[in-house]
Amino acid sequence: MYGQSEWPFQIGERLTYNVSFTGISAGQASLEIVNDAEINNHHQLHVRFIAKSTFPFSAIYTINDQIDTWLDSKYLYTKKLTKKIREGNYHKDLSTIIDYNQSIAITNGDTIIIDQFLHDSYSLFYYLRTIPLNIGETIDFTAFDGKKITPFQVITKTKETIYTMARTFP
Repeated sequence: MYGQSEWPFQIGERLTYNVSFTGISAGQASLEIVNDAEINNHHQLHVRFIAKSTFPFSAIYTINDQIDTWLDSKYLYTKKLTKKIREGNYHKDLSTIIDYNQSIAITNGDTIIIDQFLHDSYSLFYYLRTIPLNIGETIDFTAFDGKKITPFQVITKTKETIYTMARTFP
């Protein structure tokens, strides 16, 4: 990847989640690093989230969501976000382009003024994997979703060791 060769993820990484409801399989979701492409003379990491309901749950309520986000390959802030949400009868399409040089974010034609780098939930997930999280430390972020910008903090309160069949993660 253009930004960091030592990142704890790589192109092609896919995290897959099985979803159940009261013990019955309801669907599957995946988060994947699709590629690291040069777009408008800037390297951007393309991340895709897909969520789909499965039978028998889909016979009652169909979910077919796709969210694509493009992150600055070096610093992992969001540059572009598209959402195609299909949940039952609810349908929503969203497209956001962020122009940091002009300090604006354009969502479905509406422009908002920004004054700092923004993270969507997916860019934040990858960014947090690249930094040390020290107990007692507070990290400030600015998140966005469509036209809503929200400042928030990540506070590391404790550390936990995760044991898996593959390895132990301290």
